[in-house]
Amino acid sequence: LLSGAGRVRDESYWGDEAVTAAIVRRPLIGFLRVLWSQEAGMGPYYAALWMWSRAFGGDAGLRMFSVIGVAIAAAFAFDLAWRWFGAAEAVAVSTIMVVHPFALRYLVEARAYSWMMALGVGLVWVIDRWRQSPTTAWTATVGVVAGLLVSTHIAAIPFVVAVLIAVIATTSTEVWWTRRSLIIVGVTTALFALSVPALLAREGQIDWIAPVSPTNLLEIVERLYGEGWWAAFIGVGVLLLALGASRASRWQRVALLAATLLAPALVALVSIVQSLWIPRYLAPTLPLAVVAAVAGISGLGRRIAAHGPGARYTAGGASAVIAIAAIGSLVIAGPFQDSSEYRDGMHSAVAHITEQLQPGDLVLASDQEHMPLYHYLGVRSDLVPSLLTLPDDDLLYPVEAEVNEIQDRLRAAPRVFVVRNSARPIDPDITATFAGWKHQSRRFGRVAIEIYSRPS
Repeated sequence: LLSGAGRVRDESYWGDEAVTAAIVRRPLIGFLRVLWSQEAGMGPYYAALWMWSRAFGGDAGLRMFSVIGVAIAAAFAFDLAWRWFGAAEAVAVSTIMVVHPFALRYLVEARAYSWMMALGVGLVWVIDRWRQSPTTAWTATVGVVAGLLVSTHIAAIPFVVAVLIAVIATTSTEVWWTRRSLIIVGVTTALFALSVPALLAREGQIDWIAPVSPTNLLEIVERLYGEGWWAAFIGVGVLLLALGASRASRWQRVALLAATLLAPALVALVSIVQSLWIPRYLAPTLPLAVVAAVAGISGLGRRIAAHGPGARYTAGGASAVIAIAAIGSLVIAGPFQDSSEYRDGMHSAVAHITEQLQPGDLVLASDQEHMPLYHYLGVRSDLVPSLLTLPDDDLLYPVEAEVNEIQDRLRAAPRVFVVRNSARPIDPDITATFAGWKHQSRRFGRVAIEIYSRPS
């Protein structure tokens, strides 16, 4: 919490954060309309943040809500490691969580990924309690947490399936093969159903990709897993059978292997296969990956206490496999490093525009930059005209104008400020409009401003 509180003002909002602010700062009716028709993919997060924003509505205040999410994730991971493995492992887990680049990256972002961490490890935490005391209250809690997780982001569905496989492989049928399982499935499904209207709309949403069709299913699966995906999943299935189902019945082993082998098709059918390469969608796995890495290393040196759920994985070979796999996942460049090209600099860019803009000048924002530009520059009466497309109350955020539709306005302006991501080139249609104009370029972090001045 202290680390996050010291960093929530360090950077300007990027595009998705500005969308978050635009959603939760709407009045209740407008907020519910957007949630129902456009952005229900993160419905529980938006609903909680909308209530939080009534008291802490500033940019730093909205980000503090994410700080709380990472803090809760670290607390759950600490408690799991303490009860499963011991005090030293718990301290190691919490230390890694506090300093890990991936956790720090989403600690201060006004999006749902910190809460995906909290709900992911929280789901395992409540399942662990439910296994010890399978009461109606704990059963309902498991369903609620699982439902909140999958309705907070559809990319969490494979994570929940993996947890389900783990429960089947390591828990006696007397605990889960009862009507308790139906309660969990029912509650989870009911909460996820609230997201279905917006997920079916699929227009104007962020964090969503096009559905998979029968014609492109194999192509997308291979794009995600590579041409040898089937061999990789067979290997994973064999490993799970060896490590996780040693005390399971024969049909449980068959079910586990079948679920493992069908995982690529399952993931593809929920239309998120491409998104799994995006680092932030892996957020639910981070706390458990940290726990697994610490436990695996610890298991190489000494046997884990017999009362812990990890006791069966204390053989040297098994611990080595867990340690290598978990540490490898923690240091892979793609999933756990920030490679975003859409951050930093908008504060300074807006200050420069505000200082330089004269009546008649125009501002044109490129893709990924128009939303934070609206967020910080706003619609101001002294900037006439201020932007090429103005926000519409019926739209979540303004859509960029087509260059060929506004070329006459661009050519008539004394100057045009083009705000873009510095890693992306300007559209050739834009530069062609300003042939023969004077040109200046300024860069503010990853935001660039191209100033085109019409010859006098």
